[in-house]
Amino acid sequence: MFESFLGNEELKREISARLGSGSFPHAVSFSGEEGTGCDFFARLVASEYLEDKNGLVLRNVHPDFISVEGSGSSGQVSVSDVRDALYEMNKASVMTDGRRVLHIREAENLNAYSANALLKMMEEPPEGVVFILTVRRQDDLMPTIRSRAVEYRIRPLDKKICAEEALKRIPELGMEKAERLSELFGGRLGLVLRAAEDQKFSFCVLTAEKLLRSAYAGSRYGVMASLASAENRDQISLILRTAISGLAQDIDNDPEDAGRAGFLYECFTDTLEQNEAYVNARTAAAALAARISMR
Repeated sequence: MFESFLGNEELKREISARLGSGSFPHAVSFSGEEGTGCDFFARLVASEYLEDKNGLVLRNVHPDFISVEGSGSSGQVSVSDVRDALYEMNKASVMTDGRRVLHIREAENLNAYSANALLKMMEEPPEGVVFILTVRRQDDLMPTIRSRAVEYRIRPLDKKICAEEALKRIPELGMEKAERLSELFGGRLGLVLRAAEDQKFSFCVLTAEKLLRSAYAGSRYGVMASLASAENRDQISLILRTAISGLAQDIDNDPEDAGRAGFLYECFTDTLEQNEAYVNARTAAAALAARISMR
């Protein structure tokens, strides 16, 4: 079970045992940074729970599997989408013996209204219904929702295994580059593959590396120059997201000495929110550079 998902052997054993014994929780939350395959694993779990032998869940065409995610510039999960999904969950199952799965992607984007709508059913779920939430960090999940779900963490791959798998999938990448990308992304295979195949993303990755070096050094000019090299607002967001991903790895690797990384994580996250709220890009970059250089 779960042979197609690399790593996280202990987690796979526990989930397999719960599914095999019929004691799977009615609600679980899987947390993992971008590139760890968190959503893919959630679908694999749903597929096993629904006894899906034809891969319908992975193709998002299984009638007893509903997936909801945020939309629009804010990325919030709307209350109307949640209510529509809950309505479907209240129906009788089509293919399985009463089993249905509701998957909420990036559940940290539930707002107060959509979270409350979901909470009502999570407290008294219909027979056979399982809620699977995916989230970047468990701390970002609303406490009322978080308290109703059993928490699991999807961890990145060992960096060597990640590099070897990337090279296996993209032989022309070369081991040197595969190892460098694996190191940068801390074993998050999804981001390594994306960086290898997408030239624009690769540019943003390299720029994010420069941005992080400048930020750790407190270089005001370096921070502004890195962001100024972006062609548009979307690239700025991608550079910031990549840098934030690297900082999250630093925090996870050494949580007891995460002062500078935690501060930069907060700075970059604030700037990303400003960028996506269409604050003037130069103004936001200047404010970020000033904030970083002052500490």
